[in-house]
Amino acid sequence: MSKKQTAEGWLRIAVNEIQNKLKKLRVQDTGELVRSIHGNIQELSGGDSIKAELLYNYYGIFPDMGVGKGQGRGDATVARLTGSGRKRKPWTREIAAQRHRFIELMQLEYADEVTKAVADSLLKKVVINT
Repeated sequence: MSKKQTAEGWLRIAVNEIQNKLKKLRVQDTGELVRSIHGNIQELSGGDSIKAELLYNYYGIFPDMGVGKGQGRGDATVARLTGSGRKRKPWTREIAAQRHRFIELMQLEYADEVTKAVADSLLKKVVINT
């Protein structure tokens, strides 16, 4: 499997996992944020490097901070201290987790590529005539 195919497979799973996290935390009013999550994979330097992007609507950061619907950042801090008000819904941690998983997968792909290149260079036919 090529690095790009691995990255595209990861992207499908990552988007699905992030959407599931949003639904689990009930970070959805109209469902627009969940539908806005998408990504894209690019090969750079002729396939030597892979770039992955995860994109979502900007307002997705507000539930993560515990603000919105008339409650500002300062109000969220006070509400947290008093134990009332809106609670943070840290769904962006799932993005960080998927980022780490992407790095692990790409490290394995690059390691496999280098191992194969070294192994192929060692396979030489030696003929000895006596």
